[in-house]
Amino acid sequence: MNLNEERIPPDQFQELIQTVHLNKIYLKSGNWNVNKKTLLSSNEIDISIGNDLTILNEEKVSFNQLFNLRLIPNGKKRSSLNIKCELVADFNSETKLDHNFWVTFGEYIVPTISIPFLREYVLSLTGKMDIPPILLPLWKKE
Repeated sequence: MNLNEERIPPDQFQELIQTVHLNKIYLKSGNWNVNKKTLLSSNEIDISIGNDLTILNEEKVSFNQLFNLRLIPNGKKRSSLNIKCELVADFNSETKLDHNFWVTFGEYIVPTISIPFLREYVLSLTGKMDIPPILLPLWKKE
């Protein structure tokens, strides 16, 4: 969010959020690779999340979230496990909402909806790779 833009007051945001509904959420794409030789020595988890907001109109938006998960062995640069995926979440609103609302919504609310899908995807995928299943920690906005 641009620092020059005004933030929506929390009480107004709480009121407006009641008009927003999730239409659908789905996995658009995904890929992975694993190096089993270095996997068990991995001790660092790096997760990055990218958010791309597409405002279809003032009442419909689509968020594309790019997730990149890497397990990095101690003292190494190359990851032993790499999982990338793109989730799409489509929302609509009963009222017209401005760009500031949708940016704030994407920053704070969308991850709380999409991260459980990511956690399940990673757990399911790693459970089928003949490696110990990975359960990602819960997400909290800092």
